[in-house]
Amino acid sequence: MPSDHSLKIVSFGLIGEAQNGSLYRSVVFQDTRTGKQADFIVYKKRRPSLWADIEELEKGKNMPPYQGTITRYQGVDLVVLANNDLEESLEEQKWKLGLIRKISYVEAERMRKESMGYSTDLTCKGCLEVGWRKIDKTAQKIRFRYYQGKGIFSWSRWFDLRG
Repeated sequence: MPSDHSLKIVSFGLIGEAQNGSLYRSVVFQDTRTGKQADFIVYKKRRPSLWADIEELEKGKNMPPYQGTITRYQGVDLVVLANNDLEESLEEQKWKLGLIRKISYVEAERMRKESMGYSTDLTCKGCLEVGWRKIDKTAQKIRFRYYQGKGIFSWSRWFDLRG
């Protein structure tokens, strides 16, 4: 991993309790070089030093950046801390990939016609493909935009496209 990559915490959530009783909280890291941001779940027992740093941030103190980077894997941004490799990071953040369900291109085309647009892994970040344009056959991931009424739009979860 290049040494010029570092991560800073840009936000964190409230403390939650998992079904097994362990405490966790959501953290958003930002790569200081690329500006990419990604969610990360911190468990108190697994990462006590990081947990302590978040408590210091809550008190208004500044923390130095962490060594690591944000890597895109199968259309999902993963936080890769310096003491982890990609496989370890993937295992720790597999919940991000769990949001993806496989659908066929035929099913995706049907869903496209019912939506107000879509975005694929080929679409520029923050952009939207118009709903009347067919889906590129080389796309591997897709999500759809729907109108809920009263000027409110929402995005579906990501779908994994298969032939």
